[in-house]
Amino acid sequence: MSMEEDDVQAHLKASIWDTVSELVDQETKGLGISATPTFIAALVQLVFDQLLSVGEDLKAFADHAGRRTIVPDDMFMVTRKNGQLTELLKNHYSLLLSEKKGRQEEEYHEAHGHSSYKDNQDRKLEDSTVVDSRKKSTENNRGDFDDDSDEFDDDLDLEPIQRPSKR
Repeated sequence: MSMEEDDVQAHLKASIWDTVSELVDQETKGLGISATPTFIAALVQLVFDQLLSVGEDLKAFADHAGRRTIVPDDMFMVTRKNGQLTELLKNHYSLLLSEKKGRQEEEYHEAHGHSSYKDNQDRKLEDSTVVDSRKKSTENNRGDFDDDSDEFDDDLDLEPIQRPSKR
C-alpha cells in the first residue's frame, strides 16, 4: 500500500472509531453498562472489514456492468439476499430522489423569475382540493336513475359550478 492509501485508511478508521464509539456509548448508557476500549476496537475492525468487503462487491458489480461508476442498483445487488435491507435502501433512495427533484424544480422556477414555486404548488393543491370536493358534491347530487324511463329524476336543482374569478 502506498503512503497515500495508508493515510486514507487511517483517516477512514478514525472516522469509523468516532462513529462506533459514539453509538456504543449511546447504547450502553441505556443499558447501564460500559464497553471496554478493546471491545470498541474489535467492533471498529469488524465494521472496517465489512465496509471493505461491500466496497469490493460494489466495484465488482460496476465492473461486470462495464461501468467505472458505482450506482444505487449495485448496492441493491449487494444487499439482494437481505430483502428488508434492500427494501429499506430503495425507499430511502426514492425519498432522496423526490427531495432532490423538489429542490431542482424550486431552484429552476426561482432562477427563471417565476413567483415563489412553493406558493404556486400550494395554490395548485388548493385548486385540486376545491375541484375534487365540487366533483364529489356533484356526483353525490345527481339524483336517482329511473330504470323504467331511462331518464334522471329532476327533483334536484343543480346549477353549474363556476370557478371563482382570479384576484
